[in-house]
Amino acid sequence: RLTELVGQVLSLTRMESADKRTADEDVNLADLLETVAADARFEARERNRNVAITNTTPALVTGSSELLHRALENVVRNALRYTDEGTTVELALDADTQRAGWVVIRVCDHGPGVAAEALPDLFKPFVRAGTARDRDSGGYGLGLAIADRAVRLHGGTMSAKNRPDRGLCVAIHLPGQTQANSRQ
Repeated sequence: RLTELVGQVLSLTRMESADKRTADEDVNLADLLETVAADARFEARERNRNVAITNTTPALVTGSSELLHRALENVVRNALRYTDEGTTVELALDADTQRAGWVVIRVCDHGPGVAAEALPDLFKPFVRAGTARDRDSGGYGLGLAIADRAVRLHGGTMSAKNRPDRGLCVAIHLPGQTQANSRQ
C-alpha cells in the first residue's frame, strides 16, 4: 500500500510540475471510453456491479492517450468503489452543449453522493469527502486529483454534482472535435 501511495504522489507531482501536454496525438475518446469500460466491467462483476456506456458521440481530442486513459480510469474506478451493490456506473460521451468545440464525458454512480460543501474540494489531493468515502473504503484521496491534473493539462476541466435520485456525476470537459453521428 505504501508503494502504491508513493507511486500516486510521484505521478501527481510530475503532472503538477508539467506546464503542457506530454504528447500531441489524436485521441479517439469513444474508443478510449470503450477500453476503460471493458476493463472496469471485469472489476465490477466481481463486486456485483456493472458498467454501461449509455451514449457515445464520435470525438477526437489532441493530447496524451495515456494521461487521458489514466484520468478516465481513476474516475470510473472511484465510481465503482462507491456505487451501491447491484447498480450500474453509467458512462456517456457527448458534445458539450455549454461550449462549442468541446466534448464532455460523464461518469455517474448510484452511491451515497458527496456533501454539497465538499464538492468544491473533491479534486484536491488527499481529500476524501464524508464517512462513506474515507480511507477505510480504500484509496488515499489522490485518484480524482490525478485525473483533474491530467484533464487540466489537456486544457479541460472537471466538475462533480450529486444526482437528484442518489449518487454522484463527474463531468470531464475537454476541447475536442465531434462528429454529428451518435449511437445510443
